[in-house]
Amino acid sequence: MTTNYLTSNPIILKEARNYIDGLMLGDGNIQCMNSKTGYYQHGCKYKNWLDKIDDNLYEYGIECKVNNGRLQAGGFGIKRDLILYRLWTRSYIEFKEMHDRWYRKDYNTDEYSTTRWHLDKKTGEYYIWKKIVPKDICLSPVCLANEYFGDGGTYKRKYVSNYRMILATNGFLREDTIFLAELLSDTLDINCGVNKSGVIQVSTQADISTFLSYIKDCGIPDCYTYKFPEELIK
Repeated sequence: MTTNYLTSNPIILKEARNYIDGLMLGDGNIQCMNSKTGYYQHGCKYKNWLDKIDDNLYEYGIECKVNNGRLQAGGFGIKRDLILYRLWTRSYIEFKEMHDRWYRKDYNTDEYSTTRWHLDKKTGEYYIWKKIVPKDICLSPVCLANEYFGDGGTYKRKYVSNYRMILATNGFLREDTIFLAELLSDTLDINCGVNKSGVIQVSTQADISTFLSYIKDCGIPDCYTYKFPEELIK
């Protein structure tokens, strides 16, 4: 399947938007084909997680393809000999609108590879698309579940018996991460904060339990059952 231009699928901006918002928080991204259309893509080492995304997006009428996986021969942040799978959707007009919610132009390009640069034809300057957190985002159970599956985890602390939970939001601007942490705290009435690395952290067992119980009914993929310690589920 190719990312052929499709006229429109308004359900993307209605019923599917909150589901996709969670995927975007959980390491997904939207690419623009041109000035009118775009598509969603997602990389993961677990093919069955991408197959689940494929099935769920199909229920919204969004067509996808999951490839057979490619060997990643090392590189920054990637373990050697890791098979990485990738999902991408067909191209839809509505994904251009979603792209504009999730990204802004950043002209401070020095810290990024030139392969990510785009030329602003009006100013003659180069920019990159910087991912942001939309201020109208709703942290529903499915939204937070997709974020947690894609870029979160609960870990037992060394030398002690309790856990800590993190959401790897360090790819966002710090002000966006703080906004997201405050929204999460208000939504679930839990204590959470942003650490020096820029990730959201939940430290008390009761608050972790509240978070996991909030999302558990969204369907836990087999590959991510390890993120749900039994003693923390209410």
